[in-house]
Amino acid sequence: MIIKVTRRVRTHSLAGPDVFLEETIHQCLAVFLDDYIIVQAQQGRLQFPLEVPIAGLDALLPFYEDLVRRFEEWSYGDLLYSKTLLIPCYLNINLASATFLRMTLWSQENSSIVRQILLREHDLKLARSAPEEMKFQEEQNYENYSKLLVLYAAAIMNETVVRERNPLMFKIAAEAVGQFVDRHKNAPVSDFTQMASMLVKAVRSKIPI
Repeated sequence: MIIKVTRRVRTHSLAGPDVFLEETIHQCLAVFLDDYIIVQAQQGRLQFPLEVPIAGLDALLPFYEDLVRRFEEWSYGDLLYSKTLLIPCYLNINLASATFLRMTLWSQENSSIVRQILLREHDLKLARSAPEEMKFQEEQNYENYSKLLVLYAAAIMNETVVRERNPLMFKIAAEAVGQFVDRHKNAPVSDFTQMASMLVKAVRSKIPI
């Protein structure tokens, strides 16, 4: 269902801001997204695999990449469109897929887009990463997860996201880096502790860590 909604958002964005931001269309999409899709997602009912055909799409990733590009072209930092970008990344119970989508969104080439996501913490409730998620990321998905942590740290260090302008995005990046460091900074020397040390050096001037 969320894919159908995001496809509709993309359809309107392709038609230009005059359609996407038209008051009635925008209000209808907002109600459906906030009162149904996000509620379902927060209950762990949404899963978006990257390679499996879903809702008429051959694969999710090309669709998501196009959605990201359209954000900068047409949305002007619109909060509804911002939520649409974050839901598959952060309310997706398929963690491997979610991590890859996060890497896509936070990539260096999309830094100007991340900078324009102005959501506040109460605009989209995201749960703090659970221990089982951290365990999965570190044991089964570490290559991509480590790349994502570097992207988070770079966004903080380069002020792509700052607490005052991008409160939710800053919190996402800072908490992910902080949780990883807390888990490994006093552990026996390993790839994890070396990674934690590197992250601390990158962001300690920006966040308490």
